[in-house]
Amino acid sequence: MACQKSTMQRLSEVSAEFSAKVKAKSKRSQEKITEQNRLRKKARKQCQGRARAERENEKKLELEKWKELALKYTIEKERADKLEKENEGLIRQLQIRKFSTRKGVNTMKNKVERSSEFLASQLNGCAEVNPSILERSALKLGSGSFGNVYSAKIKTLDLEVAVKTSKKASLETEGRVYQALSGNLNFLHFFGMCGNTLVLERVCTDDNLSSTLDYMLSNKVELHSATLYSISGGIVNGIIKMHGLSLLHNDIKENNILIKQGAFGQFTPKVFDFGKVTHQKAPLVYELEKEQSERYNKLYRHLAPELRNGKGSRQSMLTDAYSVGRVLKQIARIHELKRLMIIAYELKNSDPKLRKSLTEVNLFES
Repeated sequence: MACQKSTMQRLSEVSAEFSAKVKAKSKRSQEKITEQNRLRKKARKQCQGRARAERENEKKLELEKWKELALKYTIEKERADKLEKENEGLIRQLQIRKFSTRKGVNTMKNKVERSSEFLASQLNGCAEVNPSILERSALKLGSGSFGNVYSAKIKTLDLEVAVKTSKKASLETEGRVYQALSGNLNFLHFFGMCGNTLVLERVCTDDNLSSTLDYMLSNKVELHSATLYSISGGIVNGIIKMHGLSLLHNDIKENNILIKQGAFGQFTPKVFDFGKVTHQKAPLVYELEKEQSERYNKLYRHLAPELRNGKGSRQSMLTDAYSVGRVLKQIARIHELKRLMIIAYELKNSDPKLRKSLTEVNLFES
């Protein structure tokens, strides 16, 4: 009995010990599972935190990107608005310039018409040439802004002549100027008008261009200095003759001067092209805007600077003198004539108050 009791006690102790071990092992397992769960939860939270941080970073980057795009758009819009305003300003300026230019052109045109009418009223009417005695040719001798020049022949005189025609404007006033000056050595002889055609002395045998002073200077035709002074003197005397009749040429340049060679080899200058002639009592008054002035300074350098640059400047004998001075300067420069160069600079002084008149120069003194 005692032995059985001891065995039972032993079994009970063993059972209790085993149960304690099982409980301990179960507890360790439970603690391990709990720890693993804690670590997983921690890892999940870290992953979630990283994912959240990445999402926030992406959102931040996207926001910055949109802010940058918005800034670029704002800058581009401001630039576009600025350009649009500048373009509108330029368009307004161009419209103003166009209007002022058109207004200036119309004003100048009206002035020219009034001046031409006054000039015509101061001159005698033109002689008439019977069309039946005029034999026209297709040979073109020259052209300009106011008409074309062709070869022709007066059959009754068996004489070669030049005829100037124009489809744009009447040549009546120019014809009257030619008639007033006809008979002077330094101008073309005028035979009369045939309709709206001027019948003039013909200087050349083939074309007018090869007989102009411009052609002779450009091709450096060799001439004696005495001949060159004689040509220069003829130009000056011709313009003085015009001024004596109260006429202003207003377009004196090398290609508006023909050189006629006589039978004995002498050279005589013939001033022509009277399309811009005005009367001294009714000269044109130049009122040029800045753009017009720039254009005149590029295209019409033979005109006096006070006409090209000033406002309210009138055509005068001194503005003609300036143009003559430019012509003489070209002759002197190409042929190296020092005294003629001095005279040229006296005539083409940019200050009209210091500029010499044509009657004050002497080309023939020793």
